[in-house]
Amino acid sequence: MAKSGSFLYRGNMTAIGAVLGLGVCGALITAGPARAENAEVSTGPAYYYVNQQPSPGTGSKGSNASFNGFSCDKPDSGGQGPTGTAVTATVTPDISTTTAYGGTLVIAGSTGGTGGTGGSDKTGVCGNGRGGGTGGTGGAVTVTLNGTSSATYPIANTTVVAYSQGGTGGTGGNTNDPGAHGGDGGSGGAGGAVTVTNNMALNIQGGSSSLGIVAQSAGGQGGDGGNNNGGLWGDGGDGVPGGAGGNVTITNNAAITTAAGTPLAAQSIGGFGGDGGSSNGTFGGYSGGGGYGGNAGLVTINNIGVLTVGSAANPSAAAGATAIYAQSVGGGGGNAGVAAGLVALGADGGRAGSGSLVTVNNSSTITAYGPSSVGIFAQSVGGAGGSGGMAFSASGSTASVAVGGSGGDGGSGGSVAVNNTADICTGNGCIPSLAPTPVTTDSAGGAVGVLAQSVGGGGGVGGDGASRAPARAWPSRSAGPAAAAAAPARSPCSAPARSRRWR
Repeated sequence: MAKSGSFLYRGNMTAIGAVLGLGVCGALITAGPARAENAEVSTGPAYYYVNQQPSPGTGSKGSNASFNGFSCDKPDSGGQGPTGTAVTATVTPDISTTTAYGGTLVIAGSTGGTGGTGGSDKTGVCGNGRGGGTGGTGGAVTVTLNGTSSATYPIANTTVVAYSQGGTGGTGGNTNDPGAHGGDGGSGGAGGAVTVTNNMALNIQGGSSSLGIVAQSAGGQGGDGGNNNGGLWGDGGDGVPGGAGGNVTITNNAAITTAAGTPLAAQSIGGFGGDGGSSNGTFGGYSGGGGYGGNAGLVTINNIGVLTVGSAANPSAAAGATAIYAQSVGGGGGNAGVAAGLVALGADGGRAGSGSLVTVNNSSTITAYGPSSVGIFAQSVGGAGGSGGMAFSASGSTASVAVGGSGGDGGSGGSVAVNNTADICTGNGCIPSLAPTPVTTDSAGGAVGVLAQSVGGGGGVGGDGASRAPARAWPSRSAGPAAAAAAPARSPCSAPARSRRWR
């Protein structure tokens, strides 16, 4: 009798929160160590429809300060990055139903512009560095793919890639003025909404990196704070928040078969917070704090098409495959800068962004033949907090203080809902000659029907404090606390579902 993993489920299923809550247990063989990892997505070399709106440019760079011996011209802030262009595409490909199209049918995306760099004060007398410009918002992307209802179209590679990317915030300007402040970074731009509707039956013949429908929205990274090298005392500029990930929705109305890749994949990702600037003064200073991570958006997959991954003839070719993949991931907090001087104070790391609600609604059969395969994977994950700033006191001083900064708080995982009204079969449970009998937990291996989880992000590491003089140095006041996941739901089934945190 085969002992490798399998899962066969029949009936209605609802999973809400961190773990499964099954209304009807059916024939349930759960769950060895399922792996959920980012997969490489291959595209091209040919494209039937391309509409990738490039970054519309960078915001203007702030002018630097100038001093004529009597008066100062202050530096200017960086300009805002331009907004990305929206994309709307309805594509009905005129391709063969007998010969595989040798590339990707649709690639569509929009990217916001980068914020401009803030102006600096290199004169040493004209004050603070100025802030970086805000990154531009990514444009909304909407794709509809149509085909003849009675036909199935063979494709050699990933079929649809749709994305929206927020622009990166500009870096804050530096300053050499004693007692001044480095410029703060500019906020990252938000990712736009991404919506894909598929009405075309597909047979995708590439390997594990050839997917069916891929949709993603990501916030831009927050800009880094400027540095202060004023010589006496000064503060580094603060990193600022990353942009929010936009809402992502896939609606699939047709059958999709892949050799090993994921038929439906959707994710929203918050941008990373910017890093704080450093301070370096004889008497000391305070480093810039890390920016907050951006929150992720809502992720929804609605499926009424039959999904098949791999084949009974060669199941190992689709080992570890996933049929539906949906995740919302908060951005990580930025790291605080480094402080050096007689009294050096490290700032706190940035709080991470949170994951949002992930919803999967499935009403059609899912079959994933590979060992360790997953039928539906859905998760919401909080980002990791940023590290606290390190602090180093001046060498040779008779009295000095160095205090490291606290790590940033981890982000919260959001709610996860999986509503299934159809059969899901994974692993050896799909092959009658290999299916474990009887159905017991002893026959469980690596295949999973539904894996739904909410994971709180870890807190950031506190910064070190170090003194070279015969004086006290304090490490970080604390590491940032990890965030809680959504409260787990209890399952009426006797066989507990086990899940592994995605990394």
